[in-house]
Amino acid sequence: MFLPAAQQIQQPWKAAIQGVRNVPGIVTLFEADGGWCTYYVPRCATVFAYNWKGDQPLGSFLRKERVNAIAVTPRLLDYARVFQDPYLRALRENPSLFGYIAFQVNPNVTILVKERPKS
Repeated sequence: MFLPAAQQIQQPWKAAIQGVRNVPGIVTLFEADGGWCTYYVPRCATVFAYNWKGDQPLGSFLRKERVNAIAVTPRLLDYARVFQDPYLRALRENPSLFGYIAFQVNPNVTILVKERPKS
């Protein structure tokens, strides 16, 4: 008896997880999805976007929390839009101006990683 070959199932999150694992140097990640650091090796620390209440500029908050990477996802953009802080938009438009490198994980996820100071 022969069985037909199983159809290949699209697994976009599997590719996204692998994409995040390929991003170098994430230590502390600012994100709104709740789980990217679970998949990173070695596991990184998470600073959830919901901890930022908009009571200080986003850039100041990220420095205070020692964030060196940001997961730019639709959920983060929706959350940040509430506070209308211009930092995230400027950062997305020109990450190198702020010392970040952009890694496109998939069409909906970009990881921005702070460049290490040159010694």
